[in-house]
Amino acid sequence: MSNQPSIEQDGDLTVNIQSFLRHLKAENKSPATISTYIEAANLFDRFLETEGHPRLLARIRAEHVELFITAQLELHSPATAANRYRSLQSFFKWALAEGEIEDANDPFRNLKSPKVPEKIVRIVPEDEIRKLLKACAGTGFQERRDLAILRIFVTTGARRSEVANLRVSLDDPLQNDIDLDMGVARLLGKGARERMIPLDPKTVMAIDRYLRVRSKHKMAKLPFLWLGKKGRLTVDGIRQLLERRCEQAGI
Repeated sequence: MSNQPSIEQDGDLTVNIQSFLRHLKAENKSPATISTYIEAANLFDRFLETEGHPRLLARIRAEHVELFITAQLELHSPATAANRYRSLQSFFKWALAEGEIEDANDPFRNLKSPKVPEKIVRIVPEDEIRKLLKACAGTGFQERRDLAILRIFVTTGARRSEVANLRVSLDDPLQNDIDLDMGVARLLGKGARERMIPLDPKTVMAIDRYLRVRSKHKMAKLPFLWLGKKGRLTVDGIRQLLERRCEQAGI
Protein backbone atom coordinates (compact mmCIF):
# COMPACT_ATOMS: atom_id res chain seq x y z
CA MET A 1 0.00 0.00 0.00
CA SER A 2 3.04 2.27 0.35
CA ASN A 3 3.06 2.92 -3.42
CA GLN A 4 -0.40 4.48 -3.39
CA PRO A 5 -0.41 8.28 -3.92
CA SER A 6 -1.33 10.39 -0.90
CA ILE A 7 -3.58 13.44 -1.04
CA GLU A 8 -0.43 15.61 -1.04
CA GLN A 9 0.83 13.73 -4.10
CA ASP A 10 -2.35 14.31 -6.11
CA GLY A 11 -1.36 15.78 -9.47
CA ASP A 12 2.35 15.18 -8.93
CA LEU A 13 4.12 14.44 -12.22
CA THR A 14 6.30 11.61 -10.87
CA VAL A 15 3.34 9.76 -9.39
CA ASN A 16 1.30 10.12 -12.56
CA ILE A 17 4.14 8.80 -14.69
CA GLN A 18 3.91 5.56 -12.73
CA SER A 19 0.17 5.41 -13.39
CA PHE A 20 0.83 6.11 -17.07
CA LEU A 21 3.26 3.19 -17.12
CA ARG A 22 0.57 0.88 -15.71
CA HIS A 23 -1.84 2.17 -18.37
CA LEU A 24 0.60 1.44 -21.19
CA LYS A 25 1.15 -2.10 -19.90
CA ALA A 26 -2.62 -2.65 -19.63
CA GLU A 27 -2.94 -1.44 -23.25
CA ASN A 28 -0.39 -4.11 -24.21
CA LYS A 29 1.93 -1.57 -25.80
CA SER A 30 5.24 -2.93 -27.04
CA PRO A 31 8.21 -2.77 -24.63
CA ALA A 32 9.95 -0.37 -27.03
CA THR A 33 6.96 2.00 -27.06
CA ILE A 34 6.64 1.89 -23.28
CA SER A 35 10.34 2.59 -22.86
CA THR A 36 10.20 5.55 -25.26
CA TYR A 37 7.15 7.15 -23.62
CA ILE A 38 8.35 6.70 -20.06
CA GLU A 39 11.87 7.87 -20.84
CA ALA A 40 10.53 11.13 -22.29
CA ALA A 41 8.22 11.69 -19.31
CA ASN A 42 11.03 11.03 -16.83
CA LEU A 43 13.39 13.35 -18.69
CA PHE A 44 10.74 16.08 -18.59
CA ASP A 45 10.20 15.48 -14.88
CA ARG A 46 13.92 15.79 -14.14
CA PHE A 47 14.18 18.90 -16.33
CA LEU A 48 11.38 20.64 -14.45
CA GLU A 49 12.91 19.74 -11.10
CA THR A 50 16.42 20.85 -12.11
CA GLU A 51 15.21 24.16 -13.57
CA GLY A 52 12.91 24.89 -10.65
CA HIS A 53 9.68 24.74 -12.65
CA PRO A 54 6.37 23.43 -11.23
CA ARG A 55 5.85 19.67 -11.33
CA LEU A 56 2.15 19.56 -10.51
CA LEU A 57 0.23 18.71 -13.68
CA ALA A 58 -2.24 21.56 -13.31
CA ARG A 59 0.60 24.09 -13.14
CA ILE A 60 2.64 22.85 -16.11
CA ARG A 61 2.30 25.23 -19.05
CA ALA A 62 3.18 25.25 -22.75
CA GLU A 63 6.25 27.37 -22.03
CA HIS A 64 7.67 24.59 -19.84
CA VAL A 65 7.28 22.07 -22.66
CA GLU A 66 8.89 24.52 -25.10
CA LEU A 67 11.86 25.04 -22.79
CA PHE A 68 12.26 21.27 -22.45
CA ILE A 69 12.14 20.68 -26.22
CA THR A 70 14.61 23.52 -26.78
CA ALA A 71 16.98 21.83 -24.35
CA GLN A 72 16.50 18.54 -26.18
CA LEU A 73 17.31 20.19 -29.51
CA GLU A 74 20.57 21.49 -28.04
CA LEU A 75 21.56 17.98 -26.98
CA HIS A 76 20.06 15.74 -29.65
CA SER A 77 18.91 15.59 -33.26
CA PRO A 78 15.59 17.14 -34.35
CA ALA A 79 14.22 13.61 -34.84
CA THR A 80 14.98 12.70 -31.22
CA ALA A 81 13.48 15.95 -29.93
CA ALA A 82 10.33 15.37 -32.02
CA ASN A 83 10.10 11.83 -30.66
CA ARG A 84 10.31 13.15 -27.08
CA TYR A 85 7.64 15.74 -27.94
CA ARG A 86 5.21 13.10 -29.25
CA SER A 87 5.88 10.81 -26.30
CA LEU A 88 5.22 13.60 -23.82
CA GLN A 89 2.09 14.58 -25.76
CA SER A 90 0.80 11.02 -25.34
CA PHE A 91 1.32 11.31 -21.60
CA PHE A 92 -0.72 14.51 -21.37
CA LYS A 93 -3.46 13.03 -23.57
CA TRP A 94 -3.70 10.23 -21.03
CA ALA A 95 -3.74 12.73 -18.14
CA LEU A 96 -6.57 14.64 -19.84
CA ALA A 97 -8.59 11.47 -20.46
CA GLU A 98 -8.08 10.41 -16.85
CA GLY A 99 -9.29 13.75 -15.52
CA GLU A 100 -5.93 14.61 -14.02
CA ILE A 101 -5.96 17.93 -15.91
CA GLU A 102 -8.66 20.09 -17.46
CA ASP A 103 -8.69 20.86 -21.17
CA ALA A 104 -7.71 24.44 -20.38
CA ASN A 105 -4.62 23.16 -18.55
CA ASP A 106 -3.39 20.96 -21.39
CA PRO A 107 0.03 22.42 -22.29
CA PHE A 108 -0.11 20.83 -25.75
CA ARG A 109 -3.33 22.54 -26.87
CA ASN A 110 -1.65 25.05 -29.17
CA LEU A 111 1.83 23.57 -29.53
CA LYS A 112 3.39 22.14 -32.68
CA SER A 113 5.99 19.41 -32.90
CA PRO A 114 9.50 20.54 -33.87
CA LYS A 115 10.19 20.21 -37.58
CA VAL A 116 12.33 17.27 -38.62
CA PRO A 117 14.37 17.89 -41.79
CA GLU A 118 14.13 15.15 -44.37
CA LYS A 119 17.03 12.76 -44.00
CA ILE A 120 18.47 11.35 -47.19
CA VAL A 121 19.36 7.71 -46.60
CA ARG A 122 22.44 6.51 -48.42
CA ILE A 123 21.83 3.62 -50.81
CA VAL A 124 24.42 0.89 -50.33
CA PRO A 125 26.10 0.08 -53.68
CA GLU A 126 25.98 -3.51 -54.91
CA ASP A 127 29.77 -3.89 -54.67
CA GLU A 128 29.65 -3.02 -50.96
CA ILE A 129 26.83 -5.53 -50.41
CA ARG A 130 28.94 -8.22 -52.10
CA LYS A 131 31.88 -7.34 -49.84
CA LEU A 132 29.63 -7.53 -46.80
CA LEU A 133 28.24 -10.95 -47.73
CA LYS A 134 31.74 -12.19 -48.55
CA ALA A 135 32.87 -11.21 -45.05
CA CYS A 136 30.53 -13.93 -43.74
CA ALA A 137 32.09 -16.71 -45.84
CA GLY A 138 32.63 -19.94 -43.91
CA THR A 139 30.86 -22.94 -42.45
CA GLY A 140 31.01 -22.00 -38.76
CA PHE A 141 28.04 -21.05 -36.61
CA GLN A 142 28.61 -17.29 -36.66
CA GLU A 143 29.38 -17.19 -40.37
CA ARG A 144 26.19 -19.02 -41.32
CA ARG A 145 24.08 -17.04 -38.86
CA ASP A 146 25.43 -13.68 -39.95
CA LEU A 147 25.06 -14.46 -43.64
CA ALA A 148 21.42 -15.51 -43.14
CA ILE A 149 20.68 -12.30 -41.21
CA LEU A 150 22.36 -10.11 -43.80
CA ARG A 151 20.52 -11.77 -46.67
CA ILE A 152 17.18 -11.14 -44.95
CA PHE A 153 18.08 -7.46 -44.58
CA VAL A 154 19.27 -7.14 -48.17
CA THR A 155 16.34 -8.92 -49.82
CA THR A 156 13.39 -7.83 -47.64
CA GLY A 157 14.13 -4.39 -46.18
CA ALA A 158 12.88 -5.61 -42.80
CA ARG A 159 13.54 -3.56 -39.65
CA ARG A 160 16.24 -4.68 -37.25
CA SER A 161 13.69 -5.35 -34.49
CA GLU A 162 11.56 -7.42 -36.89
CA VAL A 163 14.54 -9.58 -37.82
CA ALA A 164 15.64 -9.93 -34.19
CA ASN A 165 12.16 -11.10 -33.12
CA LEU A 166 11.89 -13.97 -35.60
CA ARG A 167 11.03 -17.27 -33.91
CA VAL A 168 11.48 -20.89 -34.85
CA SER A 169 9.54 -23.96 -33.69
CA LEU A 170 9.23 -27.43 -35.18
CA ASP A 171 6.23 -28.31 -33.00
CA ASP A 172 4.05 -25.19 -32.89
CA PRO A 173 3.16 -23.40 -36.17
CA LEU A 174 1.92 -20.39 -34.20
CA GLN A 175 5.39 -19.94 -32.74
CA ASN A 176 7.21 -20.52 -36.03
CA ASP A 177 7.88 -17.50 -38.25
CA ILE A 178 9.95 -19.21 -40.96
CA ASP A 179 8.60 -21.50 -43.69
CA LEU A 180 11.47 -22.46 -45.96
CA ASP A 181 9.33 -24.73 -48.16
CA MET A 182 6.97 -21.85 -48.91
CA GLY A 183 9.82 -19.36 -48.97
CA VAL A 184 8.20 -16.86 -46.56
CA ALA A 185 8.80 -15.28 -43.18
CA ARG A 186 6.30 -13.73 -40.76
CA LEU A 187 7.41 -10.43 -39.28
CA LEU A 188 5.96 -8.72 -36.21
CA GLY A 189 6.14 -4.99 -36.84
CA LYS A 190 5.09 -1.82 -35.02
CA GLY A 191 1.81 -2.04 -33.17
CA ALA A 192 2.10 -5.84 -33.06
CA ARG A 193 1.07 -5.98 -36.74
CA GLU A 194 2.05 -9.12 -38.63
CA ARG A 195 3.12 -9.22 -42.26
CA MET A 196 4.42 -11.95 -44.54
CA ILE A 197 7.50 -11.36 -46.65
CA PRO A 198 8.88 -13.53 -49.49
CA LEU A 199 12.36 -15.02 -49.21
CA ASP A 200 14.42 -15.47 -52.34
CA PRO A 201 16.11 -18.89 -52.96
CA LYS A 202 19.57 -17.73 -51.79
CA THR A 203 18.12 -16.42 -48.53
CA VAL A 204 16.19 -19.67 -48.02
CA MET A 205 19.41 -21.63 -48.56
CA ALA A 206 21.32 -19.39 -46.13
CA ILE A 207 18.68 -19.86 -43.41
CA ASP A 208 18.60 -23.62 -44.05
CA ARG A 209 22.37 -23.85 -43.59
CA TYR A 210 22.14 -21.80 -40.41
CA LEU A 211 19.35 -23.98 -38.99
CA ARG A 212 21.52 -27.07 -39.42
CA VAL A 213 24.32 -25.64 -37.29
CA ARG A 214 21.79 -24.03 -34.93
CA SER A 215 20.40 -27.48 -34.09
CA LYS A 216 23.75 -28.28 -32.43
CA HIS A 217 23.76 -25.11 -30.30
CA LYS A 218 23.50 -25.73 -26.55
CA MET A 219 20.45 -23.44 -26.44
CA ALA A 220 18.78 -24.74 -29.60
CA LYS A 221 15.50 -25.27 -27.72
CA LEU A 222 15.00 -21.52 -27.30
CA PRO A 223 12.13 -20.24 -29.47
CA PHE A 224 14.17 -17.41 -30.99
CA LEU A 225 15.68 -17.96 -34.42
CA TRP A 226 18.95 -16.12 -33.86
CA LEU A 227 21.26 -17.35 -31.12
CA GLY A 228 24.48 -16.03 -29.67
CA LYS A 229 27.00 -17.45 -27.23
CA LYS A 230 24.80 -16.80 -24.19
CA GLY A 231 21.35 -17.24 -25.70
CA ARG A 232 19.09 -15.06 -27.79
CA LEU A 233 20.70 -12.55 -30.14
CA THR A 234 19.10 -9.22 -29.25
CA VAL A 235 18.39 -6.16 -31.37
CA ASP A 236 21.55 -4.55 -30.03
CA GLY A 237 23.45 -7.77 -30.71
CA ILE A 238 22.43 -7.58 -34.36
CA ARG A 239 23.61 -3.96 -34.49
CA GLN A 240 27.02 -5.05 -33.16
CA LEU A 241 27.08 -7.90 -35.67
CA LEU A 242 26.45 -5.48 -38.55
CA GLU A 243 29.14 -3.10 -37.34
CA ARG A 244 31.66 -5.93 -37.02
CA ARG A 245 30.95 -7.34 -40.47
CA CYS A 246 31.08 -3.87 -42.05
CA GLU A 247 34.46 -3.29 -40.46
CA GLN A 248 35.71 -6.64 -41.79
CA ALA A 249 34.43 -5.76 -45.26
CA GLY A 250 36.08 -2.35 -45.16
CA ILE A 251 32.77 -0.52 -45.43
